[in-house]
Amino acid sequence: MSDVDHAKTCQWPRGGKKDSERLKFIDWLSLPSWSRDPRTQEELAQDLGVAPATLSDWKRQTGFWDEVRERVDERVKEHHADVLGSVLRSAKDGEVAAQKLYLEYVHGWAPKQKHEVDMQSSIRLQSPESRKARIAELLAKREQ
Repeated sequence: MSDVDHAKTCQWPRGGKKDSERLKFIDWLSLPSWSRDPRTQEELAQDLGVAPATLSDWKRQTGFWDEVRERVDERVKEHHADVLGSVLRSAKDGEVAAQKLYLEYVHGWAPKQKHEVDMQSSIRLQSPESRKARIAELLAKREQ
């Protein structure tokens, strides 16, 4: 996303020199911490010519982290096929966690979960009418 596109979607007040600094900060935060240059937020503030507290203030603004997330998504989408390919390769090599992840992602599979209901404690505290309704409700859920 270009700075121009990004500026169009910003949720904070725009105008002035600090817009470009905010965008640079968002871009910096969207990188994995091990690849950021400068390494620290304090060093970045110095490079941008703003106080470190300004960066902290920006992080608390409504919509700020949504903008960071959008930038992260934009950065990583080109790696999507490689990552899915690695998962598939690992799944084919017999890695159970990769097989499960592949099935969840590609086929929408989810492991079945067992739910137990203590019918006695649920029923004891109810009137006869509400008890019958509750039993019917629980039986209907059990049959699904």
